[in-house]
Parts: sequence; C-alpha cells; structure tokens
Amino acid sequence: YTLNETLIEDAPRFPHRGILLDTARHFLPKNTMLQVLDSMSWNKMNVLHWHIVDDQSFPYESKIFPNLTLHGAYTQRHVYTQKDVTDIVDYARYRGIRVIPEFDTPGHVQGFGKAFSHLLTPCYGDGQNAGTPNYPLHAAYENFDPTNPQVYDFVKAFLVDLKHTFVDGYIHLGLDERACWLSSPVVRAFMERHNYTEIGQVEQHYVDEVLELADLTPIKYITWQDPADRGTKMANTSVVQVWKDVSLSPNKMRGWRDYVHDLTEAGHQIILSSCWYINYITYGQDWRNFYNCDPTDFQGLRQVLMEDNKPIAGEARLCVSLAGERGFPPGPTAA
Repeated sequence: YTLNETLIEDAPRFPHRGILLDTARHFLPKNTMLQVLDSMSWNKMNVLHWHIVDDQSFPYESKIFPNLTLHGAYTQRHVYTQKDVTDIVDYARYRGIRVIPEFDTPGHVQGFGKAFSHLLTPCYGDGQNAGTPNYPLHAAYENFDPTNPQVYDFVKAFLVDLKHTFVDGYIHLGLDERACWLSSPVVRAFMERHNYTEIGQVEQHYVDEVLELADLTPIKYITWQDPADRGTKMANTSVVQVWKDVSLSPNKMRGWRDYVHDLTEAGHQIILSSCWYINYITYGQDWRNFYNCDPTDFQGLRQVLMEDNKPIAGEARLCVSLAGERGFPPGPTAA
C-alpha cells in the first residue's frame, strides 16, 4: 500500500467570523451555550455576538441594576447570573472565541422598561392615547425616551457595569429603530425646542449622546448600519454591521453590495450579515445562497484594502432557539 503525501495549507480569510445568537426571545441554558461554543470552535468561528436582551426578556443579571432581571426575565430560572456569564466568556476564550454582547437601544428596550418604565417613550399608535401600538411599525412601548436626561444617566452607569463583566473590549450598542418617536407629542415638543425639523435629528441627538458616553467609559463599539447610513461620526475603532439587503425589503432597501461600498468608502470597518439569516425557514437548497455570498465581492474593494486597510468580515444571524439544529453547518459559510 502507498499513501500520497499531501500538504494542506488552511487559514481563515477574515479576522471576524461570527455567529449571532439571540437568547432574549428564547432563553438558552448555559450548557446549550457551551455546546454552541464547541461547535463554533470546530468550525473556526471566533466571535459569539450575544444578543442577550430584547423586548421579550432581560435575562442578563446586572451588578448595579438587579431589578432588570427581577422584573424583566421570563422567570428567575431564566437568568444568566454573573457567574454564568463569566463561565461562558472563559469557556469561549479557551477556544479562541470572543464574546461580544449586544444591548440594543433606543429600540428593542421593553426588557429594560419592565424594571424602569419611566425611561421609555409611550407610543401614540392611535394618534391620541399614550401606550398604544401601531403594528407593524411599533409596539405600545419600545423606545428609550430621547428627551429624558435620566436615560443617559442610566446608559452611562450601565456601560460601566458591562465593561467590567465582558472583557473583550467591544460592546454592540445596536442603535436602530425609532418609529415610536414619530407618534409622541413629547418628542415633537422636544423637536420644537431644539429647532429640529425631522425625526432623524432626534435620532442623531440620541446617538451622539450614547457614543460620547461610550467614548468616555471607555469602550469600543459595534453598531447596526442605521446611524452610519445617515452619516453619524464614529470613533476610528468602531465597527458597522450591515444587515440590509433588497431581498429583505424590495421596496425600501438596496442590495448589500451598495451599502458595503458606501460605508467602506466613508471609512468604516464592516461586518456583513445581510446574506446569512439562517434562522429563516426556506425550501430547497438554501446552502448555495449562503456559500455564494462573498463579503469581498463589491465595487471598490481593491481601493479599500490598498488605502484604508479596513477588514471585511462575515457574521451569520441565528435569532431563534434552533441553535444546534440550524446553526451548523450553514453558520460557517459566513467565514
């Protein structure tokens, strides 16, 4: 018998090879989280984007705001204690995986509001009554109140809390969703006082305040693409995550290549997620679409790499409970 000698040279293309895992809409036990980390390490994925809280629940145990889980978790059995978080972060680190938590604001904050309702803007979905929804645009309460100084005091303290718990150095700040503000007479009065003529200026006010607090903490941050699309100035170390694509909303969005081109040309570092909504149930061979998406396949890449040296990265979004069943093998296609 003879064996052919073969030399395999293998290396990942991107420094950020991520999986987004949502534990707010469907709580995942710690052991399941550890199993996901094992699967990630076997597939050379190196970033767990932990979408840990959202409207539905607040399972993260804060050191300085214990009422967040007391009132915001599904039950007290559905909580990630400080020890749980430390165990998960350490388990990931030993496998070469970074854990980046996401605490999204100003939208997706009903979980916060279950403990601190005074921080939220009541929505006027029916045009008259506070606390009324206007689906699918917005729920009854889903945004921080940009006119309330206590919101920024809370964010400042909470960022310090997170900095000492999650040691990676980066925190995902979200910074998307604002539809509720359009319905609020309080926000409209705020606009008049500041001579704002459109709701985007209120959003810019909020984003500027939060990013200034992040810089003062200090932490490095990732945001969804929404603020960057509107030209918000960010720190040089910041990263923008692209989620939009024409396939998600043909009437409202462009192709992801257009967004990546514009954002990299503006000097932003990019994570691309538009191609990998692997929690969406499809029929047929969806893996072909996952593999055919190349984060470097956009006009202007050569110029970006030669002049700006901005890394291009991929991240798959797994926003449901099917972490083991649907996360792999599709997830690593983002790498």
